[in-house]
Amino acid sequence: MTVRAIPNMTAPARSLPAVALALVLSGCAVIHTPLPETVTPGLHQVQVDGQAIQGEVRPGPTGLQLTVVGARPIGGQEIRVTTAGGLRNDQGALAKKAARATCAAAGGQFREKAIGKYDRAGAWLFAGGCA
Repeated sequence: MTVRAIPNMTAPARSLPAVALALVLSGCAVIHTPLPETVTPGLHQVQVDGQAIQGEVRPGPTGLQLTVVGARPIGGQEIRVTTAGGLRNDQGALAKKAARATCAAAGGQFREKAIGKYDRAGAWLFAGGCA
């Protein structure tokens, strides 16, 4: 078995892993996009597929959005949608349409890649979904 000595790395080469780590970690930071002044938090009644839905835009936790490299943090207002009888877990597509309409009614722009989450109380939540 032959053992070879590893040459000493130069100072710029030694700092390369630190730069790479900084770049990776910078991708983990939450990107806070300033909210347009036209977004009006509060309750908004919307109609989706002939169904009356109550939506609410409110400050909330940081959400997640889907990207080609996985889920990433997303800032913005939270959208909560429900009906008088409550939504079911299998009504995610309807909930997303309602969240889109609620955000528009609040004067914001819906973030299409925001991940929705079902709440057992009969509502769907889209954290960071409206900006």
